[in-house]
Parts: sequence; structure tokens; C-alpha cells
Amino acid sequence: MWLSDARLFLSELAVFLESGVPIRDALQELAAGPRRAVARLSKELLSRLAAGTSLAEGLRQASGALSPDLVAVIEAGERSGKLPLLLRRMASEVERRLEAQKTLILRAAYPLAILFLLAWLAPLFLLVEGRAGAYLLLETSLFIPAGLVAGGGWWLFHKAKQNAALRWKLADWLRQMPVFGSALYRLSLGRSLSLLGLLLESGLSFRDALPLVARASAFHPLAEDFRRLEASLAEGRSFAEGLGLVRGLPGPQRLGIANGERTGTLDRALEEAGERLSEAAWRKVMAVVWALPVAVYLIAGAAILLVMLNLISKLYPGL
Repeated sequence: MWLSDARLFLSELAVFLESGVPIRDALQELAAGPRRAVARLSKELLSRLAAGTSLAEGLRQASGALSPDLVAVIEAGERSGKLPLLLRRMASEVERRLEAQKTLILRAAYPLAILFLLAWLAPLFLLVEGRAGAYLLLETSLFIPAGLVAGGGWWLFHKAKQNAALRWKLADWLRQMPVFGSALYRLSLGRSLSLLGLLLESGLSFRDALPLVARASAFHPLAEDFRRLEASLAEGRSFAEGLGLVRGLPGPQRLGIANGERTGTLDRALEEAGERLSEAAWRKVMAVVWALPVAVYLIAGAAILLVMLNLISKLYPGL
């Protein structure tokens, strides 16, 4: 499901529930709506609710319709009786993610278009030299693999949304990427901390909240860290002590969370630490995207220079 569809589903379901409409009646209304993805998901959820599953469990079984952290919050809402409020908050969170996604796409679209045009136009000197076969061979050797990689990546991304093990493998592979890998891990850690804070705020205990956070974590090592944190709390340690088991958490956020535990505002401290981590990771990603056009222009300039030098050497062989 696209983020725009997820936002619509969450916000409209929240409106119905806030108005006192029973959840099955609300899903029937959504199933009759014009948005195909929302209607299909609502029909599937109706059949699962009729079989006795909860809304959260139905969403988990619905082939990755919503991300695991959103489903975790919905489960917390069902347990605490605050489902309409948490649906509204998750709709706002999806709206923020949608805006961030749009910003990233818009910033990356122009340099990628330049690269596409460069790969298409730079070898045109081969046509000038009458080497049409070499031109076609070069173009196909560039665009066919690029298309296969793009299509394979798209397929893998959608499969990973439906399979936790595959999602963890893909995330761990992405973590090895320079610059982006560490930023993605920090972003996932920030979301996990924010999720934990929100679950605690909704009334869940650590015993109930931490397994949900571990299940929703994008990276397998991060999920294991939260499971170790749960075991540490079961042994009687404080949350601040157990937090040392969570790798990658910067000192200022660690101190802020420890202070929140002392002052009785742990849920809010976790949410604030998560927001800061996520914002810092996002700024790092956007800094790389901002630098992308410069790299593309340098590559384009070098390619054009090489083409011009090649043409000049053909026209003036004595130079």
C-alpha cells in the first residue's frame, strides 16, 4: 500500500471511530469507497475480523499493507482503548513520512535525469563516425542492466514489506552502504525509540511494549538489542542501565532518556530522543542528496570533454 493510501485509511478510520461508529461498520464504509487499495484492505480486514482476529493481527496478515511500527501502535490502541487517538497520530506520522519521501524524490530526480540523458547522448559521436552497431551495443549494455536492477530492486522492496526475514536481510545489506547505511540505522533507531515512547504513553507496560518494538524494528541487530533490553528489565535492572545494550544511541539522547526515567517522563523523553535521532539521520541523507547534483555535473562535464577531445582528434589528426 502506498503511503498516501495508508494515510487515507488511518485518517478516515479514525474519523469513523471518533464518531462512535463500530469498527466493522467503519470498515464496510471504507470498503465501499473510491480508493481501490483502501477498499481492498478494508474488505480483507472485514473477513479477518469475522474469523475472530484483532485489527492489528489482521493488518499483519494483510501482506505488508502497513509498516510494522504502525501496526504495533494500532495493537497498543486496541489494548488500551485509545485506538481513535492513536490512529489520528499515526495518520499525522504517515503524512510527515510522505512529505519527506516527496522531498527526497524531487531532490534526486533532476540529477538522475541528467545521468540518463548523459548515458543516452554522450555516445552519439559513434553515430557521427558511422558506428551505429557500436552505439546500439553500448546503449543496450547500459540501459538493460540498469532497468533490470531498478525492476529487481522494486520487486525486492515490495517482497520485503511482506516478509520480516527478507526485510531484515535487505536492511542489513543496506546498512553496509557508506554514509546511507549509518543514516538508515539511526533513522530506524529513532523510530523505534519514538514507538516505544508512544506505546508507553498509551498505557502499555515494558513487558508488552518491547516485543512490539522488536518486531517492528527494520534491522535485525536492533531487534535483538531491544529483546536483550527486555531481558535486562526482567532481571531487575533500570531502563537506563538496560539501554546500554542498545547500540548506536548517542550520549546526549542516552542522558535525556535517563533523566526522563528519573523524573517520571520516560515516555516523552523516548519520543523526543527518537525525533532528534530521526531528524539528524534525515539531515545526513539530504546532505548527500544535495551533493549529488555536483557529482553529476562533474561526471557530465568530464564525459562531454572526452567526447569533444575525441571529435577534435578525428577532425584534426595532426594536433
